[in-house]
Amino acid sequence: MQKSNLRNITAVMAKIIEVLSWIGAVCIVLSMIVLFATRDMIAEAYKRGAFDSQSISVTGVDSEAFINSLMNGSGIVALVPFVFFCALSALIFRNIYKVFQKANGDSPFSEANVKRIKNIGYYALAIPVSKIVMYAVFAVIVGINNLNISISLSEVVFGLVALCLAQYFAYGAELQREVDGLL
Repeated sequence: MQKSNLRNITAVMAKIIEVLSWIGAVCIVLSMIVLFATRDMIAEAYKRGAFDSQSISVTGVDSEAFINSLMNGSGIVALVPFVFFCALSALIFRNIYKVFQKANGDSPFSEANVKRIKNIGYYALAIPVSKIVMYAVFAVIVGINNLNISISLSEVVFGLVALCLAQYFAYGAELQREVDGLL
């Protein structure tokens, strides 16, 4: 396939977003470690009156319950689904990067690309599911009074379109093999 600046730019952008997603996951993990290591200091500062439940304001979150969950460590566990969400995003963009990187030289209709596009679809469908789990875990552990779970239909549609596209790429890969076999 002929080289294309658009494919190159898309590959670079996908790699940048992948790296940023991994950085986000690492930052959340580091935050979990720091919060766990300093939970006694947080509890002491709270008891001392250095801050109170009015100092923290997140819509729908009971501030008192949030502070208590940080002090007993359960609030830290509530961050695990956020790491999973960042990792899924990174994996989607990693596969997008690989598809566009390989498309500049080889035929896009390869078994590897079929697998990558299927993975993009699976990861994309896992994002709304992980959001529901993330909201529910966060609500139970931290104490959200008015839980509003919202997922976008476009997230589900994107995953389904990617899985459909993978079927067409599988057919293209099959045709490519047949043509290569004839030559």
